[in-house]
Formats: sequence, structure tokens, C-alpha cells
Amino acid sequence: MRRRPGERGTNARVAEAGASGYDSSMIANEIREWLNREPFEPFRFHLTRGSTFDIRDPNSVALGQKRVFVFFSKEDRQAIFPYIHIAAVETLGNGHGPRSGKRRSS
Repeated sequence: MRRRPGERGTNARVAEAGASGYDSSMIANEIREWLNREPFEPFRFHLTRGSTFDIRDPNSVALGQKRVFVFFSKEDRQAIFPYIHIAAVETLGNGHGPRSGKRRSS
């Protein structure tokens, strides 16, 4: 099959997406899963530049096509960062200390 001048094949388009395999829609879907967990479990974004953002309310996050928007209403501030700068996500726990395995008798 012949291509028209200037037309690129599928392999060229895939290679153009980057050798790293980065796909912002996959990352957005993973974050959406974290936000929709029942019950919600607070988590922390670690960014490539070293900053972190704690997410304690799933309604404080909006997912764009290429960016994450985090709103901190108590502090009257916001953070916007591209998906590509998310280095890691970790859970913060539910606020309770670790369980010893022993039940308290009442």
C-alpha cells in the first residue's frame, strides 16, 4: 500500500508518542481509580521535582487531559501539574495507628 506524500504510518505515530511508553490517559485512569475507591483512602502525589501533595478529599482533585488540578480550599491555593511529573503515589492510611492484632476487651 502506497502512502501519500507527507503521510506517516502507524509505527511512526507510535514512535512519536515517545520511547518511554508514557500515556497520560492511562495515568489519568489510574488516578481516577484512586479517587473512586470505597472507602476513600487518602494518598500522596510525589512529583519529579521533589514536591508532594496530600489528597485527603477526592473532591479536591480534577483531572484534565494532560494535567492534574488540586484545590486546597482551607489554604485558598491550588496546584496544577502535568501527569508526566508524577513520580509516585502512596497511601497515607486512614488516620488510625497500626493494629497490634489484639482486641481490647470492654
